[in-house]
Amino acid sequence: MDRESVITHLNVPISFLNEMAEAETIDQTLSCIARWLPKFIAADRASICLDDGDDAHLRVYALSGNKAIPLEFRLLIAGTMVGRVFKNQKLEVAKKLEGMSEQDCQILADSGLTTCMDAPMMKGGICFGTLNVAHSMAHAFSQNDTVILKCFADWTASYLLYHHQLSIQRKLAITDPLTGVRNRRSFFNFGQKLMSSWLSFQTQFSIVAIDIDHFKKINDRLGHDAGDCALKQLTHAIEKIVRENDLFARIGGEEFVIIIDGQDSRIAGELAKRIQNVTRNLRIDYNGQEFTLTLSMGITQVTHNDYSFEQVFSRADKALYKSKTLGRNRISVM
Repeated sequence: MDRESVITHLNVPISFLNEMAEAETIDQTLSCIARWLPKFIAADRASICLDDGDDAHLRVYALSGNKAIPLEFRLLIAGTMVGRVFKNQKLEVAKKLEGMSEQDCQILADSGLTTCMDAPMMKGGICFGTLNVAHSMAHAFSQNDTVILKCFADWTASYLLYHHQLSIQRKLAITDPLTGVRNRRSFFNFGQKLMSSWLSFQTQFSIVAIDIDHFKKINDRLGHDAGDCALKQLTHAIEKIVRENDLFARIGGEEFVIIIDGQDSRIAGELAKRIQNVTRNLRIDYNGQEFTLTLSMGITQVTHNDYSFEQVFSRADKALYKSKTLGRNRISVM
C-alpha cells in the first residue's frame, strides 16, 4: 500500500468562515469550531477543553456529538490523556481506548468510542487547552487528520490569544494596579451610564465617598510601603461587603468611592456603617508594627435636580469634606 501523502491545502467552506466572522464572543467562536470540526475530520465527537485556571483541571467549554464527557465537565490534568497533551504540549492519538487507564479514555470507551485524538492549542508560548476528536471506529484517524487537527488547534489558539490579550488590556484599562479594584476612569464611565438610566427611567443610585483619615501620617511615620499595605488590606475588607452589581473604585491616593445601583441614600448609609465597623476591627500588620484606620465618608443619592453625574459626585465629595471638617471618623449625608 502506498504511503498516504500529507495534505498541504485545506478547503474551508464559506459558510464556516461566515459563521466564524459572525461570532461575537469567544464562546460562540469555540462552539462554531466544535460543530464544524467533524465535517473536516470524520468523528463522532469533537470538544474543546480549556485551562480552568487552577493548574489542576481542564474544563469542557465546547462540544458536538457524543456527550460522554459533557459541557462544563472538569477533567483533572493528572491522570488523563487530555491533561498529558496539555502538559506536554504534544498531539497524541489513542488508537484503542478500551483498556487504557486514563480517566477520560475510560469514560469515552464506556460510551462506545474506540479511538481519540487530542492536540494542544499553543500560541505565543501559551497553552490554552486542547482540541479533541473521537470516533467509534478503530484506527479512524489518518496522518492527514492529525495535520488538520493541529491546524485547527493552532487556529483556535490564535483566537484565544487575541481574546486573552484583549481581556488583559481591558482589565488594565479599568483597574487600579495597587488594589485591584476599579480605577477613576471606570468609576466615571459606570456613573455616566447610571446617570443616563436615571434621566431616562428614574433608576435610583447612590454614592459613598470614602477617605482614610490622617493617611499622610502613616506614610510619613512608617513609609509608603506601609501605606500601600494599608490600602490593599482595607480594599480587601471592603470588597467582601460590597454587592456584585455595585462598583467599588479607588479614585485617588487614599480616596475610594462606591456606586450603589438601584438604591437610595438610606441603603448607602447602612453600607457605610458596615464599612465603618469592619474598618474599626481591622488591624494592619506591617513588618511587625500594628496600626488601625478610621474613615471619613460622604453619602448622596441622585435627585430630580441633577442633570449630570459630575453634579451627583460633587455632592458626595462635599458630604465627605463635611465629615472631615466635623472631626473625621464619621458619615455625613447630603
